[in-house]
Amino acid sequence: MLRKAFLSCIALSVCIALPMSGSASPQPPANLTAAQIVEKNVSAKGGLQAWRGVQTMFFSGKMDAGGKAKVQLPFVLEKKRPGKTRIELVFANDTAVQVYDGVNGWKLRPFLGRRDVEPYSPEELKSAAFRIRP
Repeated sequence: MLRKAFLSCIALSVCIALPMSGSASPQPPANLTAAQIVEKNVSAKGGLQAWRGVQTMFFSGKMDAGGKAKVQLPFVLEKKRPGKTRIELVFANDTAVQVYDGVNGWKLRPFLGRRDVEPYSPEELKSAAFRIRP
């Protein structure tokens, strides 16, 4: 869930940044590859070295919960180098928290009746350790 939310946030930021990086007059879309689009986006934001200099990223928003009723849950996602992550998700006046310090992970999931902090499972640790490298 954490990786999916993070990748969604990155994809959203790329989609938002591309139109803003162009000139005031609309340009017809070029036939660019995905790699060229990413390269242009990185370049517009100061280049690869500037991105590597970023130490902390903070995202907040609302996540669709699915189901029959349209429910959106507020969340906050913080990423800090090297590989540290914290996500908070609010539902019905309770807050779920997942934290990964680069080696170990913990979670608090009050929605499932679990009010004690639990360590990540081996599968969750493997997923949390996944990093995108340029």
